[in-house]
Amino acid sequence: MSYRQIKIGTRGSPLAMWQTNEVLRLIRRKFPSLNTKVIIIKTSGDKFSGSLSTTHDSRVTNHDYAGKGLFVKEMEEALASGRIDMAVHSLKDMPAILPKGLSLVAYLKREDPSDLFISKKYKNISSLPKGAVFGTSSPRRKAQVLSVRPDLRVIPLRGNVATRLEKLLSGECEATILANAGVKRLDLTRKLTRLRTHALTHFIPAIGQGIISVETRTADKDLIYYIRSSLNDAATESAALAERAFLKKVTGDCHTPIAAYAQLKGKKVVLKGFASSPSGKKTISASREGSNPSNVGRELGAKFVKLGARKLMRPLVLFTGLRCDRKKFQGSDVVHLPLIKILPPSDNYRSLDSAIKRLNEYDWLVFTSQTAVERFFERITHGSWRKAPKIAAVGPTTAEKVRSYGRRVDLMPGLDFNSAELARKLLIFKVQGLKILFPRAKEGKDALVKELSRMGAHVDLVEAYRTVPNKINVKKWKALFKKRPPDEVVIQSESAGNVFKKYFHCCPKSHFKTYGP
Repeated sequence: MSYRQIKIGTRGSPLAMWQTNEVLRLIRRKFPSLNTKVIIIKTSGDKFSGSLSTTHDSRVTNHDYAGKGLFVKEMEEALASGRIDMAVHSLKDMPAILPKGLSLVAYLKREDPSDLFISKKYKNISSLPKGAVFGTSSPRRKAQVLSVRPDLRVIPLRGNVATRLEKLLSGECEATILANAGVKRLDLTRKLTRLRTHALTHFIPAIGQGIISVETRTADKDLIYYIRSSLNDAATESAALAERAFLKKVTGDCHTPIAAYAQLKGKKVVLKGFASSPSGKKTISASREGSNPSNVGRELGAKFVKLGARKLMRPLVLFTGLRCDRKKFQGSDVVHLPLIKILPPSDNYRSLDSAIKRLNEYDWLVFTSQTAVERFFERITHGSWRKAPKIAAVGPTTAEKVRSYGRRVDLMPGLDFNSAELARKLLIFKVQGLKILFPRAKEGKDALVKELSRMGAHVDLVEAYRTVPNKINVKKWKALFKKRPPDEVVIQSESAGNVFKKYFHCCPKSHFKTYGP
């Protein structure tokens, strides 16, 4: 065979390199004279995972970054530009719709597609103790686990296969799930002998799990011939076409709990599908069979759409706060409807300015909202901060706002993110006799002030801003919510909660969540 040098693009992870070496082995077996070159490409997913491994921030979730093409975008750009000629992918990483001019042209024989339960002490999911910590960053796996064990606490667990195993062994979680295909390809079976494992054959796997796929330019017909003739497995291709047609019809991605698994039985393709709410409380399962794989996938997908899978997987979130970080709600349809607006304090900052002039007299400075932080630092001058009081903040976003002004946060509540928890934390510092400055909204609660005063602290409550109801077209919004009630309403302040009750008299079908500032 005579052909130009074929440049093969791949990620640099151990599993990606194993897959690329397998592709090379099969191509060279068929075409031994083929001239190839492997080009390692660092994708957004690799960069993101690397940054997380250094921050160890357990609050970052799989919703904090981009979609299902996270591990393929840069390789597709390299294909389009001609930097590489073909790209090797894990099929489960591929989005349902590919860029114009690119195609998936070959599917290697599928490895075991099942998931593998792994734990140091427990033999399966049912044996985990109540409230056990389960590590996974997959919305599908999270939903499937919670559907059978809703009491478990699921936390994000990122990194490649080896990294996730290390995190399990170090005690970050009591159990996790890995793809059996990755475990076998990396020859980790012996390493797992000191752990408890259990094949989760009753969980429908991710779409394309266990399949290595090859993508190239649609117009490169000669190369496609060589790739398909050396790599493609017909049975695996049929399964892949059915599963991906289902994914495309239902419009799922890596932020949605969706799964499908196709098998050839005789001349027919049998496809099983699964979709769930993120919590795993509501699920849809169904199957379809037929002779045309793509048609089977589309037909089963249409059934899921009719059963409400899109809405089930992507709940409608009504966010009522001032600032909406949509990245935190990826996988959901978000409506941002600010119910309050911010006005200057009723005394035009006189009390706040006076307190700032006496800032050196205070031992603690307490913030319970981002707006309070902003108003405080907008009024402060450099000379006012000669002797810095310690700073306490309620909620990670409030704390981050403080840090954005170059100040350290000395105390923040734990997972509760509320004022009561802050008061309990301050007990450690023996606040009796200490002076505390508390800039806040005029309409704020007095619970924290009363609790700190009961502890013997001297609290100066200062009005930093006012909140008033935002004028909205209530009739229009009521009509919209009647057609599709929010599945979740996020309330960030008592003021917003009061306005919501005034305008909408509550949404009976909605689940309400209150988040710290």
